[in-house]
Amino acid sequence: MRRNLLTDPPSLLPLPLSAGQGGGLVGRYIMSSRILINQGDLAEARNELVDALLLMPDEHKLYFKLGQVNRQLGLTQAAIAAYESAIRIHPGYIQAHYGLASLYRNQQRWDEASVMYEKIAEIDPSAARPYFEVGIMFHELGLFEKGQHPWLRHSV
Repeated sequence: MRRNLLTDPPSLLPLPLSAGQGGGLVGRYIMSSRILINQGDLAEARNELVDALLLMPDEHKLYFKLGQVNRQLGLTQAAIAAYESAIRIHPGYIQAHYGLASLYRNQQRWDEASVMYEKIAEIDPSAARPYFEVGIMFHELGLFEKGQHPWLRHSV
């Protein structure tokens, strides 16, 4: 049963927020969705996130969490849309870029995955993970020589 978030906020609230979780209502909805996910109730977690986004449509962290839940539910296109929304709202939100890159990679959309990993490297030039992920991707494609890709030549 879906509830009206204006009159009946998540039953799991108030919840203590862990360090780095963020504060306020957004953090509480994210924590609430995590609890539902841990209980195996992905559909209800998704419903709560969708409802929360009706109240707070510009919250990139809610879209990111919705992308994760959609992915777990096998709703790939919905997950992509959620990650793209998080990136549109906050272009520097690296977690959404990783989520989108990973989805593209799993779908063997290599060019799109590579572009996302390049954007991650632009956002955080000191991050090693995007180079590692692209290296793994090329290994999966049978392109064993790192120098075959101009972007990777600059990573060493």
